[in-house]
Amino acid sequence: MSNTNSKKTNEIQEETLSQKIENEIIEEATVNSEIESTGDEVKTEEKRPVIGLVFDCARLNVRKKPKLSAEVIAEIPLNSKVEIDESKSTDDWFKVCTEAGIEGFCMKKFVTISK
Repeated sequence: MSNTNSKKTNEIQEETLSQKIENEIIEEATVNSEIESTGDEVKTEEKRPVIGLVFDCARLNVRKKPKLSAEVIAEIPLNSKVEIDESKSTDDWFKVCTEAGIEGFCMKKFVTISK
């Protein structure tokens, strides 16, 4: 085989190999993307917010810390909605975020969980 034919054959083989590698990279990226999106959907489901509603209290104090002596940072009226962070709540206090975006703690006995 002449050098010219050999060179062309090598170039064709390199192009074919490059195409195969590129196709494999694209395929792997697609699979990884599908796995990530599936993972995101699961995470989103797990982090579904818990909504509470202020009841049996005309104005509920939102405190900086989960104790009666803690600073009151806001007051929210009866029937206000709050998003509850159960992971940071205690036995007697809910960690909440108000509709105005204020984060703090409210006594559990004045908040009912919405279904």
